Amino acid sequence: MVFNLKTFFQSLLIGVVCFFACDDLGVLSPEKEGEVFYKNINLNNQDSPKTHYTFLTFNIHKGFGLPPEDPPRNGGNEQHFLKLVDAIKSVEPDFVALQEVVQGKFNATIQNQIEFLAQHLDMNYAFGPARTERNLIFEDGLTGNAILSRYKILNVVNSSIDKNEERSCLHLDVEITDNIYLTILNAHLWPIPANAADFQFANVLAIADMKTHPTVIMGDFNAHERSTHVLRVNEKYPDTFLQIEDEDSQTIRKHGTYLPKRFRIDYIFTESAFFEVLDIGLLPDEYWDVSDHVGYHTMITFK
Repeated sequence: MVFNLKTFFQSLLIGVVCFFACDDLGVLSPEKEGEVFYKNINLNNQDSPKTHYTFLTFNIHKGFGLPPEDPPRNGGNEQHFLKLVDAIKSVEPDFVALQEVVQGKFNATIQNQIEFLAQHLDMNYAFGPARTERNLIFEDGLTGNAILSRYKILNVVNSSIDKNEERSCLHLDVEITDNIYLTILNAHLWPIPANAADFQFANVLAIADMKTHPTVIMGDFNAHERSTHVLRVNEKYPDTFLQIEDEDSQTIRKHGTYLPKRFRIDYIFTESAFFEVLDIGLLPDEYWDVSDHVGYHTMITFK
C-alpha cells in the first residue's frame, strides 16, 4: 500500500474536527456538499419591527485581502477577520449575504469562518456549501455562501444552480414578527462559459419566483449591469442601485464593487411591490483592503 501524506492529514483533520465539533459545521465529506447549516444564536430582536432595514452583500475572498496585499496563503488570520467584523458592523446591517466563505480548509487560520463572524456580530447564520477546494494540497474544504440575520432564520435550503461549475443558491425565510416575513436569496454566479449564464440566472429567478414572502436577491453575479441576464433579473426584481441617484451612487459608479476591475458585479435586487429603497452605499473606504470586493449595502423599507 502506498502511503499518501495528503490523505493521511485530511483524514486526521476530519477526525479531530468531528470529535470536537460534531454538532457544529465541522468538515464535510464531498458527498455532503449539498447540505446546509444554520443556527439561531440571538432571538432578542424578534417582534421588534423597524421602519427600515439594511441589507449588505459582500464577497469576503475566502479571508484574503485585496491583492497584492494578501495575508499569507493560510488565509486571513484572526486580526483580519476581526477587521471584517468591524467592516460589517460599520453599516449596522440587519441582513448580510456573504460569498466565498470557506469552511474546513486544512491551512486556514480561522477554520469556521461563518461561525466566527456570527459570534462576533451576535447574529444568526446559515451556510450553504457550493464546492470543494481540491486544487491545492492541504486546501481541501468547502467554499460556499452564507447569510447573517438579526432575526430568526427559517426554512433554509441550499439549491444547486449549476452542478458543472459547482454553484449554489442559499435561500431562506426570516421571521421579523409573527406576521412579518421575508425571503432572502444569496448566490455567487460564475457565468463562464457563456451558456452557463443562461441556466444559472434562470435557476436563481425560478427559485425567487416560487417564494410567497417579499423577496430580496443578493450576491456576486460576476456580470455587468448591462448584461442581458442582469437586465432580465432587473425586470421583475429592480436593482436597488438604479433607484438612488446621489453622491454615494456616483462613488459606486466610479469604483465599482470589484476593485481590481472597477466593475459593479455585486447586487441587491428587491420587489418594488413590497419595498422602497431609501439609501445605498459601499463600506467605508478604510475597509477596502479586507477583500478584492467592496461590500455593497442598501436601506429599504416595507411599503
